[in-house]
Amino acid sequence: MVSTSCKSGPLSRSALQAALLLFVLSALLFSCGGTPEKKDPELLSEANRFATQGSYWYNRGCYERAARYFFQSLETSRLLDDLPGMVRARNNLGAVAMAEGRFEEAGEHLAQALELNRVLADASQQSLILGNLAGLAFRSGRTSEAEDFWRKAIETAETDENQAGIVLHMNNLGMLLRKTGRLDQAEDTLRKAQALAIKKHLDGELAANHLQLGLLFKERGALTEATAHLSASLEMDKDLANPRAIADDLEQLGLLYQQRTMWQEASDCLDRSIRLYATLGDLPAAERLRNTLAFNNAQSGRPENLEIYHALVTTIQSNPESMLCR
Repeated sequence: MVSTSCKSGPLSRSALQAALLLFVLSALLFSCGGTPEKKDPELLSEANRFATQGSYWYNRGCYERAARYFFQSLETSRLLDDLPGMVRARNNLGAVAMAEGRFEEAGEHLAQALELNRVLADASQQSLILGNLAGLAFRSGRTSEAEDFWRKAIETAETDENQAGIVLHMNNLGMLLRKTGRLDQAEDTLRKAQALAIKKHLDGELAANHLQLGLLFKERGALTEATAHLSASLEMDKDLANPRAIADDLEQLGLLYQQRTMWQEASDCLDRSIRLYATLGDLPAAERLRNTLAFNNAQSGRPENLEIYHALVTTIQSNPESMLCR
């Protein structure tokens, strides 16, 4: 599922990084002097290849290209009546539609995935689908429904040997609890997620967890602790080479430095963030930060020329495609 790791805002990482199901193609192994291991049928290999390509482009934020591959994976899986392949493809298509704001289409894909999985009764896939349904409800403003779905996703993952998506779901639930003012419950949930992420060596989920803890401490006014968590998230995302997450981290650090009236530090972070958003073709984020930088510079008493930021926004308007998708 492409799941929503919720960095700076609702589903911002990758849009709540809706738990994208990745196919990993196994290498063909041959035993010395023996017969080769049985290969997958050609069409099944094709379906796997399409799914892998879709996952690659989704993770780069190239949703139109990802959707084409996921549709090909769905059609090829349907030719084989391969239910697991169809469930994964439907779930992934739902995540793509949600990332692009086509909520009705996303709901249709996810409902189909859920229905197909009733036959399989696969707890791992069930958990990931429920997590995407939670993200869809959250983005649609149905907060109570989103909380129910994320709790069900966590409960389902706990019954699965691999606990697929459990840390992602807990991070997202912690985000929701924070946004609805239940800070103590949010911290408890995020601390449990943190322990699991460390135990399972899930660096991406751990980085997202640090961001959420940073935002939680910021709301409490514990700005030193907030800075430590946001800085940890940034360093981990740099190690993971995750451009979108780096941009989110820099934005949140900049806003935190503003709150601490550390205007130069805020300007440095916000400048790096808006330039990265521009490279990623994120017009709303670039426009948001252009206004934030204007406020920051005015408060610092040393207003600077903002023409470069206006130029960045104009460039995105004329060519909104992310560099990663070219």
